[in-house]
Amino acid sequence: MMIHCNYCWKEFIVKDNCYITSCLHCFCEPCAMQQFKDRMCPKCDSALTNKYEPNYLFEIAEKSVDFWTYQNKLYLECESKKLEYTQDYYLKLKDTFMKTSEEYESKLDNLKKQITILKKDSDNDKKEIVELSEKCAEKTSMFTTSNQQKGFMMGSSSFKSPGGVSIGNSYIQSQLKSPILFQKSNITTTSNQFQQQRARPNPTVIPSPALGGDKSFNSNNLNNRYVVGRSQRVGADQQNSSLSPSFKSNSNSDKFSFIRNQQQQQQQQQQQQQQTPIANRRTTS
Repeated sequence: MMIHCNYCWKEFIVKDNCYITSCLHCFCEPCAMQQFKDRMCPKCDSALTNKYEPNYLFEIAEKSVDFWTYQNKLYLECESKKLEYTQDYYLKLKDTFMKTSEEYESKLDNLKKQITILKKDSDNDKKEIVELSEKCAEKTSMFTTSNQQKGFMMGSSSFKSPGGVSIGNSYIQSQLKSPILFQKSNITTTSNQFQQQRARPNPTVIPSPALGGDKSFNSNNLNNRYVVGRSQRVGADQQNSSLSPSFKSNSNSDKFSFIRNQQQQQQQQQQQQQQTPIANRRTTS
């Protein structure tokens, strides 16, 4: 076992100088030069006397064994203290390690639980997305089929014109949007028909003696009949002018029915006009 300085605990080498006090403490040369100035032992603070006499050296030799054992004891105490310190430090590290490991394990468990929950949520979301996409596809297919059916019904629906020709909705809508509806079509309006009637001469019957008519015929009677026929035409024109605003105000769907009614009225008026000369002939006869 090697000897150490009792102040700095430096290990002595064979060539080094060693200073031993009367209180059996050993010091290296640098520590002895610094601490022996006050003639006090730096370890136990005992007073240091002068140098020893040669007779006293034998006593020191006897105490050398005690010195050796004492140095060993001090060394063992120092090592035991180091061991205790290291053991305490190890226990503290162990406690901190256990605490941190428990915390990290709890965090890992929580994270695993969260991962499982998120996986379940993601699976449910995927299922919902698939269901919603299927529903959306069904709705879109139903919507497209309904639109196709509506377009087919709108294209196939038609009605007959006054001339007996079937007219589709597409043709009617295109004709209704045009500003000159009845000029381009083959259907004649009531105003044009009344103008044609105005251009026709009013059938005036001149009584003759051969047919048994009035012999006293003069030009005034003819003028009166011409005035009466003209007033009838003027009344028809006024009726036409009064009907034309209502014709314009009617909806597009009622225009053809209005034309039918006007044609029927015109036919009735023509029949009445054809019957009136026969009645005049009978009265004159």
